[in-house]
Amino acid sequence: MRRLASFGKQSSFSSSPLCPAVPLDGSETVLGLRDLDRHHRATKEAEALAELAKHARSAQQRPNHQARTQHMRYQGPYIHQLTFQDLRRQPQDWLRFIGMESHAGPCSSWAASFNVPEHLTMLAERLEENFVHFLGNYVIVTLLLFSIIMARRPWALLGCGAMGGLWLLQRRAAVSPSQQSSSTSNPSASRPAAATDSSSTPAAFQPGALSRNQDNLTAALPMLTIMGWILFIYTSCLTALLRWATLTALLALFHASFMRPASEISWSRQSGRRTLGWSLAEVYMGRPASGPGSGRLDRRSSRSYEDPGDPRKLLREINEIVFNAAGQAWLLCLRYPQEWLQQAYDLVRYPRIFLNNSTGF
Repeated sequence: MRRLASFGKQSSFSSSPLCPAVPLDGSETVLGLRDLDRHHRATKEAEALAELAKHARSAQQRPNHQARTQHMRYQGPYIHQLTFQDLRRQPQDWLRFIGMESHAGPCSSWAASFNVPEHLTMLAERLEENFVHFLGNYVIVTLLLFSIIMARRPWALLGCGAMGGLWLLQRRAAVSPSQQSSSTSNPSASRPAAATDSSSTPAAFQPGALSRNQDNLTAALPMLTIMGWILFIYTSCLTALLRWATLTALLALFHASFMRPASEISWSRQSGRRTLGWSLAEVYMGRPASGPGSGRLDRRSSRSYEDPGDPRKLLREINEIVFNAAGQAWLLCLRYPQEWLQQAYDLVRYPRIFLNNSTGF
């Protein structure tokens, strides 16, 4: 009997989703079911984010010829391979940058340098190739726009300087005391032998003076932070910076999207096929143009006719992506208010449960 009793204690039933007779903890109440549902959704979201991060790391570790499998013509270098040293790269020819001269030579019109991509894959390929190729030009244009905007609002420079100085002070105040003691306990390691004498060391560089300066800076940092933010808001520096960032991003996006890169021009010349991309007139009409000056093939003029495709395919793809993203964002925005309303309803209906901090009735 004792053996049976001990066996019964060791083999006691436990909660399992496969056993309906023994429910999960908390699932016998409405509040418990809601807690389990929230926990399940949070776990799935964390797993999805971890899986996306894993795929992103594996994509960056691939060789150059496999890093962008969707690109048909451009073979690198890619954006993720750029470093801070590339920001000092010499800009390309400005005539080529503004479209007066293409990679094949001088252009007779803007249509030879700019057109609309055919689909999203081509758009992504153009963005990457043009951004890497014209990086030096984009840096100069960014600095030029910053100078123009700050020249119209000179007081915004004062706010930028205040925030920059505040950032430097916060970095200096964030130095740990151990680093300060290590830097001040052995002054002979960073100064010559002639300057190791305490009598020849300036008073501002004494260890006690450095610690006092650090204490004074730490005490005055909250007041300096408040003053810096007041100056930043009063000078409308945030508005100027947002305008500068928006103009720079739009200019770089439109230029990199509509500029015909070198890979497309060389591919069209080597293959002898039609010109890649659509003109604005073709996108507006919704059908490709035909004729000797359009760069398209006609059924009556060539036996090897090639289907030109739909000029509005890119617009339809972008429209579909935008509507899907808007729908997902709307569902996400509705999810959290629904959970808050459920918690408020449960708090009104079962106040004793929240006061006792339990999930039972």
